[in-house]
Amino acid sequence: MRQFSLNNIMVISNGTMRQFSLNNMMVISNRTMRQFALNNMAVNSNGTMRQFSLSNMVVISNGTMRRFSLNNIMVISNGKMREFSLSNMVVISNGTMRQFLLNSIVVISNGTMRQFSLNNMVVISNETIFPEQYYGGHFKRDNETIFPSTI
Repeated sequence: MRQFSLNNIMVISNGTMRQFSLNNMMVISNRTMRQFALNNMAVNSNGTMRQFSLSNMVVISNGTMRRFSLNNIMVISNGKMREFSLSNMVVISNGTMRQFLLNSIVVISNGTMRQFSLNNMVVISNETIFPEQYYGGHFKRDNETIFPSTI
């Protein structure tokens, strides 16, 4: 027999008793008990429990859970999750994700991504674009002018 005060609650799991204060809750998983504060939530994945604060969210991918803050967004790629802040964007290319600032744009070329600032334009080609190829709002390649409207 175990003794506990009225401000506590006993939960029986695996024939044992655990004690926790009323400001906590017990969740039973795999016949074990985990304790977490009421400002947290527990999610079961693969019979295990993870703890995260209410200001975070958990996304399940491949039976695992990742934690990220609410000011972030999770994107699932190839069964994996990547985290990036809202000030960034993620583009999926060839099953991978790249991160870039919002003041930049990413263009996908041959499964790769190039990054450039918004005051520049990018031409998609197999060739490297050098700064001297930039002429007054567009790039020139192979005697060809590619304007922003064609990208």
